[in-house]
Amino acid sequence: MKILKFGQSTLKDTSSIAKVLDIIVQNPESIVVVSPLFKVSNRLEQIGKLAMVGNNSYKPILQEIEDEHFAIAKHFVDIKHQAKVIAGLKVMLNDLEEILYGVYLLWELSPRTKDHISTYGVKLSAYLMAECLKSKGVEANYFDIQKIIITNDVYGNAEVDKDTSLSNIKEQFGKIKGISVVTGSIGSTYKGESSNFGKSGSSFTSALFANALNAKSIEIYTDRDGILNTDPTLVHNAFSLKEISYAEVMEMSNFGNSFVYPPAIQPAIIKNIPITIRILKVPGEFVKRYEISIESISDTTESILERIRQRLIDQVNFGILDITTDREHGHIEERLEQTIKLLIGRYFPESDDVTKEFLTTYLIQKSLGLGNIEMLMGDNQLEEIVINDAREPVWVYHKEFGWLRTNVR
Repeated sequence: MKILKFGQSTLKDTSSIAKVLDIIVQNPESIVVVSPLFKVSNRLEQIGKLAMVGNNSYKPILQEIEDEHFAIAKHFVDIKHQAKVIAGLKVMLNDLEEILYGVYLLWELSPRTKDHISTYGVKLSAYLMAECLKSKGVEANYFDIQKIIITNDVYGNAEVDKDTSLSNIKEQFGKIKGISVVTGSIGSTYKGESSNFGKSGSSFTSALFANALNAKSIEIYTDRDGILNTDPTLVHNAFSLKEISYAEVMEMSNFGNSFVYPPAIQPAIIKNIPITIRILKVPGEFVKRYEISIESISDTTESILERIRQRLIDQVNFGILDITTDREHGHIEERLEQTIKLLIGRYFPESDDVTKEFLTTYLIQKSLGLGNIEMLMGDNQLEEIVINDAREPVWVYHKEFGWLRTNVR
């Protein structure tokens, strides 16, 4: 089970949506979390404000939103099913129109009503994407998860009741097969009223599903270049970071980086989403690349960990007999783990249990065996692992893809 999250920047037009549909089709067992179509959220906020001041120019903007959804349906949905799909979209749009007309008559837009209006963007998008997938012959179902994600009533920035929501997700989606397209960033209060949990809500929805369903990974798709090392408006040669740890994401966010909002991925941090391996075709390179995505550690932390590793050499001594007889039974790992945990607690006293567990595992991997090469050795699709030079990356021969260059050195 994978969680695929698509931001609004990937849902701009028929060309970008075609790419999204192709990605989803390649992942037949997945939860797909979608945002509204491109700039629909902004326009929903705009028409709410216009209606609130008695300005009926909200109507042509609402018509634009309708036309865009209908155009996508006509482009991707089989002609035999277009009428049904357009009717489904029209029901939601009519409900939205009635709410806006009420705002227009009363000259009032409460935070609760504003949240309710905002939910229609993602409902329209998720329903439309599910129907487009069906026309490609894929088993896909649309789910409005408002009644599953439970929040408080702080409208516009609602706080999710994680325990209740995780339990609901497990109950509703634990046995579902195929592709489920779900609404991101919205839920309902304990009273059943619509709520929106604000910034990076779709990413938070993705992390909740990953936690509840023990997903293999979360893949977040966007048209941006990734997380840059600095502000590109200030530094012309800013570059995308290849790997970054959760802790470093949080630190960068504190200094203004907005690509990932740390609280939105917190449920995934708790479950320690595992390593993901991808075969990539890099533009301009003759061979494909075999990449192992590993949670990275900052230079400062690496330096402290190296100091701990030197302490281990002094405190834990293994002879040849220990290595040849004990390693098979995990005795060495047990002895190392006990000592490492004590040292981690001493050097990182403020770290939480999840971080301490990760650092312990990281040090054991660094201290025993062949480090990252052991991950390559665990892939039964690899027939050969070749180390030509200490300065060059390791090469592997893959049963399906042939010779590949790795990111392991």
